Amino acid sequence: MKLIFTTQLHTSIAVLCIGLFLPTSASAEYSFHGRTFDTQAEMQAYASSYLSVWKELHGYDTDSTESSRQFTKTGLEITTRNVTDITKNGVRFVGLIDFHKSKVARIWFEYGFTPNNLVYKTDSEVLKTKTGASPFDRKVLYLLPRTTYYYRAVGLNEHGTYDYGEVRSFTTGVDSSLDTALMRVRTGSATAIDNNRATLRGTIDFRKAEYSYVWFEYGEEESDLYRQTPKTLVYKLQGRNYEYPIMKLDDATPYYYRMVGQDSEGDLSYGNTVRFTTLRYVPNEKPKIVTNKAKDIQAHSATLSGNIDMNDSRNGIAFLIYGEDQTAISNIAKENTRYKDIRPRGDAVQKVTLDADLDTYQMFTRTIQYLDLNTKHYFALGVEYKNAEGDNVVLMGKTQSFTTTKR
Repeated sequence: MKLIFTTQLHTSIAVLCIGLFLPTSASAEYSFHGRTFDTQAEMQAYASSYLSVWKELHGYDTDSTESSRQFTKTGLEITTRNVTDITKNGVRFVGLIDFHKSKVARIWFEYGFTPNNLVYKTDSEVLKTKTGASPFDRKVLYLLPRTTYYYRAVGLNEHGTYDYGEVRSFTTGVDSSLDTALMRVRTGSATAIDNNRATLRGTIDFRKAEYSYVWFEYGEEESDLYRQTPKTLVYKLQGRNYEYPIMKLDDATPYYYRMVGQDSEGDLSYGNTVRFTTLRYVPNEKPKIVTNKAKDIQAHSATLSGNIDMNDSRNGIAFLIYGEDQTAISNIAKENTRYKDIRPRGDAVQKVTLDADLDTYQMFTRTIQYLDLNTKHYFALGVEYKNAEGDNVVLMGKTQSFTTTKR
């Protein structure tokens, strides 16, 4: 094999090229710097580009001009898209190709465990020119479960011009056989979904564990759950249900999330990934109130809770109404425009101030004492605020009920 080098090239470059141009095997007839090519023309085109970059990095003059760089830019454009069909051991890579001045191109994907070492390569495919950006994809199997991979789309046109898409990442699903934690978690459906918030829910199967740390991972892409709620210590005696509100979400946006549990040995359990979409933002929307069902009901006490979202309103007065008179509690909003006008009436109606200056979203929990035993009680959260016209308004949430125990 005869190689000709200009006098500008260092001797080490010539030695490098002699070794790297040699065929490696019968099945890989042409090889250069760890890559194999179907034809000598493809190999030489790639080698020329590689050596040009090498010379520039090492201070040698190059023959590249502004016009050639412009051709490289417009000759082919490859875009890496988000993956789809993620499983515990497989995924579908997706890319876009814009041919620009190219007539034909070979495309494939590179992937690996780190962004700087994409050692694996999918089968390639030859595509012919089309107008605009055209999608292409490749299904890959036999990946490791619960593992983060990095990948990018690659294209090579008939002129030997390469273009590389952005390096992205994804995480494969969970193989239950590798879930060694003493307990298990399951991801539930999101509730209280609004334009900028939602409550994530899940359940814990403690099994032999007495406690577990639990949290949620979430994000805008199924393959990148980069946000995390705080880890919470939950004991078996507290029950199997767990939920956590998340804020500062974008409106009308899909989100993905899953529940994660960790036992005393540090082993993890992952729930399935679930999707929800936030609501669209509505200007001048009135506050939203949620009254939850009562918990820890005893003979003379109960724990009442709920949440209030002020939306665009400010300086609200949040409160709790409870008592034994269902009609009186149901008519609070009809008969009053100010919180201070609501008059307590013994066992029939009582009120509790929760927040005298509420501006955003807030969850509330109060344990009410000195209730009559074996008696049905009614309760609801409410808020006083100013509407768009500047008038004071009392708004009440749904009225809930419970009955105290006999002893």
